[in-house]
Amino acid sequence: MATSVQHPSHVSTDTVTATGGSAAAARQIPTVCPGHTRPLSDIQFFRVPQTAIPEDSPAEEEDLLLISGCHDKLPMLRSGRTGDWIGTLCGHKGAVHCATLDPASCGLAVTASGDFSVRLWDAVTGSCLAILPHNHIVKGVAISPSGRRLATGGHEGLIRVWELERVLVHAVAERLRVAGHLPLEGDDVPSAGVFLSHGGDGGKGKVTVTKAIWLDDDIVCSGAADGTVKFWDVRRVAGGSLSTIKLPGSVEVRDMEIVTVQETGVTTLTVAAGSKVFFYDARAAALGNTTPLSSVDVSPTNFREEGGASLNPVHGRTFVAGGSDLWVRVYDKEAGEEKECHKGHHGPVRCVRYDPTGKTFATGSEDGTIRIWTS
Repeated sequence: MATSVQHPSHVSTDTVTATGGSAAAARQIPTVCPGHTRPLSDIQFFRVPQTAIPEDSPAEEEDLLLISGCHDKLPMLRSGRTGDWIGTLCGHKGAVHCATLDPASCGLAVTASGDFSVRLWDAVTGSCLAILPHNHIVKGVAISPSGRRLATGGHEGLIRVWELERVLVHAVAERLRVAGHLPLEGDDVPSAGVFLSHGGDGGKGKVTVTKAIWLDDDIVCSGAADGTVKFWDVRRVAGGSLSTIKLPGSVEVRDMEIVTVQETGVTTLTVAAGSKVFFYDARAAALGNTTPLSSVDVSPTNFREEGGASLNPVHGRTFVAGGSDLWVRVYDKEAGEEKECHKGHHGPVRCVRYDPTGKTFATGSEDGTIRIWTS
């Protein structure tokens, strides 16, 4: 991948301690991934599709990628297994609040920034393919499961939805014009095909969208600063959202993820807000059943300023959470009990995610490091 910054120092390890849980959890040495210079804002794991894996790769191991967003304006791509640095995406002029990959191919990266833009990148070469301007800070970005659609949201209070093929075709045409192979006259950057207003209660006012994720190729889910989570069918703009979850106390939605638990087949929405983590049957919630499956109070951790939670995608019995304090905790989802407590970061934990195999989870901190822990 092309980059204009120096390769970060070699991945190191750092000894931490934990309380509670099994003896194996009593002492753990996480993989520490340096390179960022400011607080982390987002980390996401992705499985590399089999079609993209070289034939000589070990058959017994899946290839994983880890992408991170950071306030240093420089999103990074790493091996999800080893934490080794792969490349840095250079170009944003503001903090990168969210970074993601096309889940269908892992060949396209998309980042959302405080510079009022979303950038699309070639994840192999590191070149910027397109810039999508916005009118305010962009906090969330997500690509639908098939790679067909892109959703963005932020301080505008809107969910914008693009057809990715149209955006990328336009980007190719623009490069050909610059090279002199097409007439200079051309269309402007494609506008979003769908605008969804995440207004306040009753649809009035503008509310900051903090997160955007896809349930499937047609239904997108957005979380907002007013403590609401909304489901939208992008095929039917009229009529507003399909359903709305209202969190107790209207606390800001700090983090959301949707995973289909392998052992149960339940597609679960995890929401971190205030000092609680809420779990919903995502498909039932989209149809109007917004009663949580369960919720866990993770005090003294809170998510008022930073942090997040992630559900184990294999069995769904445990989740990891981190936030205002420096510790990373693993909880039993049903009992609500703390199973493990890991210390190693030197600043508040700003983001957490399990890898798709459930064998490890990663945490990003105010201290500028990513740590990969054994589950």
